[in-house]
Amino acid sequence: MSKNTLFVGLVATVLVSLVVGALATPARADYVPYQGTLSCWSSASSVNSGQSVTFGAYYSGGYSYPYSQLTWSAPGAYPSTGTGTSFSTTFWSSDISRTYTVTVTDGMQTTNCSVTVYPTQPSPYPTPTLTPYPGSLQCSPAQTWALYGQDVTLNAWGGNNVYTWSAPEGNPSSGTGSTFKTRYYNTSGSTRNYTVSVSTYDTYYGTRTSNCTVTVPSYSGSTPTPTPYYGTGTVSLTMTGRNVSRGQSSRYTTVAGSPGDTVDLFLHVKARGYLTGVWTTDYLPAGLSYVPGSTTLNGYVVADGVTTTGLYVGTLADGQEATIKFSATVQNGAVPTAGSITVYDNAQTRADGTTAVSARIAVTLGSRLAIAQISTVKTGPTDSLVYALSIAVLMTGMYALYTRSPLFAKRTALAEIGRLSRQSDLNFSR
Repeated sequence: MSKNTLFVGLVATVLVSLVVGALATPARADYVPYQGTLSCWSSASSVNSGQSVTFGAYYSGGYSYPYSQLTWSAPGAYPSTGTGTSFSTTFWSSDISRTYTVTVTDGMQTTNCSVTVYPTQPSPYPTPTLTPYPGSLQCSPAQTWALYGQDVTLNAWGGNNVYTWSAPEGNPSSGTGSTFKTRYYNTSGSTRNYTVSVSTYDTYYGTRTSNCTVTVPSYSGSTPTPTPYYGTGTVSLTMTGRNVSRGQSSRYTTVAGSPGDTVDLFLHVKARGYLTGVWTTDYLPAGLSYVPGSTTLNGYVVADGVTTTGLYVGTLADGQEATIKFSATVQNGAVPTAGSITVYDNAQTRADGTTAVSARIAVTLGSRLAIAQISTVKTGPTDSLVYALSIAVLMTGMYALYTRSPLFAKRTALAEIGRLSRQSDLNFSR
């Protein structure tokens, strides 16, 4: 092959690579159309204590969005949570004016509304009959868990902001204030649930009480209680996933699915230093339901519980990694009919004597997701280069055949005659 042929082939390769590479767009596994800016409004900027107020949400700009995915949170109100386009609730204030905040989220955007609640003093005549309102006092988190001897922190809001705590079998077993910290030493041989109560009192509503539950697994170590042996080190947690219904076998940092699809979620727990008492819990988001009997630990089937009370991993040596896998199904009702939504699967792991760490993985849910969106992201420049090289090789071969044809030889001879004519001022073209 001549130098001209090689040069033309090289030029063709570069040009076609640039054109095809510019036209190719890499697929994005977590692509979600822009839905607009989420905003919140209130039916009234201020209300009296016990008066209902309605909040609404809307989007400005962007694409339409399934409002049924909106979730409301109103600490200190009753009801304190809700879903949908609008949300009606009631606040109480017995002594001073208070401004309450209501939060609405669609899983990607969050915005707040506020309302000022004025106290309604009882009339001297006649004296009203007041029924204590149980929903105005809240204990949070309503359900949590801790290891043997590990501190658990609880919070309270609502009422008159003066709180008294009671924690039978806890250490300490009582306290005051909006925040209360205690610990439990469970050696019963099985996991136990402890109840912590918080109460508040005022002359307007009387005494109100709210409860929290603390789940504590039994300590089964060989060291005598109450001073257990704790490992020394830190723990890390990462998450990956795949859509097995769409044929994915590798693990990816994002995952997507349509109604009825089954996805595998992986929790990778790794130790830095010697660790004991490793526990891991996954908190599945709305739209995914756990597949019973699907949990494995390092490839061995284990009992269900990773998405509820947690999974006991045990002891990890320095540098050792444990892998938890379980399956979940995409629910029909949680997937928008148009476009897609991204939710997050959160997980947490902890060990004796260490601080709990968290991780999460984005899960894109949609009814009409493209296959490329939930397959491995390998399109774009890599595939474009393959296509470009193939086309370039084809063009080079066609050029090589052309240069060997009689037509090419005739045109080359005529061009040479023209060049000699210009150099000698003679005309040899005829």
